[in-house]
Amino acid sequence: DDDAHQSDDDEEEEEDKGRGGRGGGGHVLFCGEEFPSGFESCKRHAMPFGIAIHNCPRDEVKRWIQRYDVAVPLMTRVDEDVLEGDKKGGGGGGGGKLKLVLQFGVGLEGVSIDAATRRDVKVGRIRSDKTPNAQSTAEMGVFLTLAALKRANECRTSVLRRTLGAPMGDSLFGAHVLFIGFGRVAKAQARMMKRGFGCKIFALVRRKKGGEGKREEDNEEEEEEEEDKGLLEDTFEGGISNVDFVGRFPSEGNNVVVVACTCTRENRKMVNDHFIEQLKFGEKRVPGIVVNVARGALVDERAMRMACDSGKVLYYATDVCFEEPVDVDGDLLGPDENGKRASNIFVTPHVGGVTVNSYEKMGKIIAEYAAKIVNEKKEIESDECVSIVN
Repeated sequence: DDDAHQSDDDEEEEEDKGRGGRGGGGHVLFCGEEFPSGFESCKRHAMPFGIAIHNCPRDEVKRWIQRYDVAVPLMTRVDEDVLEGDKKGGGGGGGGKLKLVLQFGVGLEGVSIDAATRRDVKVGRIRSDKTPNAQSTAEMGVFLTLAALKRANECRTSVLRRTLGAPMGDSLFGAHVLFIGFGRVAKAQARMMKRGFGCKIFALVRRKKGGEGKREEDNEEEEEEEEDKGLLEDTFEGGISNVDFVGRFPSEGNNVVVVACTCTRENRKMVNDHFIEQLKFGEKRVPGIVVNVARGALVDERAMRMACDSGKVLYYATDVCFEEPVDVDGDLLGPDENGKRASNIFVTPHVGGVTVNSYEKMGKIIAEYAAKIVNEKKEIESDECVSIVN
């Protein structure tokens, strides 16, 4: 029995060493095994600095997070419980070494900034203007729109059935495109669609509450306003889930709604039955296409599936889903009571910003920032590439 216990201890010791654990710890922990190219890029750029980069499955993050100086959350929810850490992994009870939660990109919806602040842990993101991420995500938005208009799923079926000349698609040229939210990604996509396809561009933006100050991102985006003059046909302000004004759009031609806003607690599942009921364009109240390049949690997927089945939405094309990886038998993609799957729902696996150029730059930024705080013991603060939000 003593030998068995010793063997178990040795195995745990080896596992700990593999994760940069017992005896030395690590420097940067990627919280999950998704987006492997980003992890590999960061490791490669960190090697000259002697910075140890490791990853672990999402369900092990709580165990390991307090053994690292920097945690990269990816798609993992980093809340009070996770930040508490695990005594088995070391640092449980708030006595760990974690100094910074730094996203590989800009999305911090899954990080409890308040909980991190209470633990004197800083939270940061890579500045959106320092990587090609917005541009590549905008390209994905154009691709998804074309996939919907050209009926990509049915095209694949026709190829498999050796059918020529079907399905009948539609043109993006001259379409009316409404962006829900008009940040950096939406603006980049709008430029492509206006200048490349002659689309008429509209935007619905959130009306700021009285006394609400500007965010750092607002100042960055204002620098582009001069370039974007003449881009928009019209701008609507108000609650970003209120789209009944699309009745003023023309009934003829193609109408596209691009979901491109930040996901918050207040607007989760905002694309719901009520939202979809408002999506009736022009005097004839015709349906349109919905494209999502923002976050899957903005869409009630059961409502969207029902809308696509009933024709209230002509096509839904998305790079993001409520749960990721998406459940192919879930509300959005699963078979109906007759065993049929929706042919007018097109999904890609969250690859909008996954390009060689973008990931190389973001991996380099994470590695260099980690080296600053680990090797040079510099204060954790915003710089030209990283924005600290607390």
